Amino acid sequence: MILSGDHKEYENRKALAFQKMYYANTILFLYFILGESISLSEYPGMVFLIFLKVLWQAFVLYYIFSGTSFPKGINILGILFTLANGFQLQVFAPDSANFNFHSFTYGTGLILFSALSLTGLNFFYSVLMILYIKIIYVITLYKYGEFQYTYFSLYVFIFIGITNSSLLLDFFSGEKKLSSIIEYWKNYSSKLMNETLPKEFHLQNATTLYLDITGLYNYYSANKSLNTLKKLLSKFYKNFEKGNPDIHLTKIDDSKGHFYFVVYENPARSDYSYAVYLANFAIQLRDVLDTHCAENKLDFSFRMGMNSGQYIDYEYDPKNATVKIFKSDTIFYLAKEMESLGINKEIQTTHATYELLKHAFVLVKRNYMNKEGVELGGYLLQGTKK
Repeated sequence: MILSGDHKEYENRKALAFQKMYYANTILFLYFILGESISLSEYPGMVFLIFLKVLWQAFVLYYIFSGTSFPKGINILGILFTLANGFQLQVFAPDSANFNFHSFTYGTGLILFSALSLTGLNFFYSVLMILYIKIIYVITLYKYGEFQYTYFSLYVFIFIGITNSSLLLDFFSGEKKLSSIIEYWKNYSSKLMNETLPKEFHLQNATTLYLDITGLYNYYSANKSLNTLKKLLSKFYKNFEKGNPDIHLTKIDDSKGHFYFVVYENPARSDYSYAVYLANFAIQLRDVLDTHCAENKLDFSFRMGMNSGQYIDYEYDPKNATVKIFKSDTIFYLAKEMESLGINKEIQTTHATYELLKHAFVLVKRNYMNKEGVELGGYLLQGTKK
């Protein structure tokens, strides 16, 4: 389950991860600036350049760590850091300066690794950083007229930097999805915690339909003509959705011959239109399959099950004054149960779906026993009311 406060905690965890990387890069920067000060400070004009470099880097670090929250422009900050860190003063040193080309190459590689780790979450920024460091390197290469085997170490650092940024991206991508759900419903959560809404308030509802046509599927599959069935269903979906452009139907292929169809409630409307839409879909799909089997003299049966309920729900804890928001799969399980305990060529619904459809559709009450001998109540969806 997701705590409503986890969105802030997620942002903090992400900020701390990047801050630790900036700390490591700061140590790298101090190492380079110390080396440049020792080897270049005796030459005219170099002390001023070293001072400017320190000021630039100090500005970036102050901006990163001064506030209570981590700045959002992480890629821009990574570029600023790289511009400060990668501005290696050996490029501007006189020919008489103490210069070690191998050391310069490895230093450039380390800077490139840190740059890609901080900006590699975006491909465009990564390319800019690679080009920037390589330009600095080529200028130095041209100036000193050397080409050493250490040049290839740059590509090793590029690969490691991109890999490191990918690991960071993968680590936070899952949390980002959960965080987006919480962010979307945070207004509702705040109202619930203030108890301004009733406890039975549902954050989002949905109606789902489960269809089992395994017999028909296996028949066409065995005769190597499965495209016939796929074209039939595809044509039906297309025509039905064309006539109802305002509502989106989600199709889930559960397995061979098993399908879920889901329509989610639009919170802005808060009416029964999503359930009515799926009921019309189920009736027309049943008629299409029944007509197809009759025309092709195929003796196959199929069942459908419908259920309605909360897709995103919550639990309120008055003791700790917290709201736990979670995604419920019950609507899927009960729809599948309605299908498995249903009647051939019929659409069986739960009582929750019956309440949404009874004003516009004819539904017949059905009492029956499940496998454990418990009496259950269901409704058979016959058609629309005239």
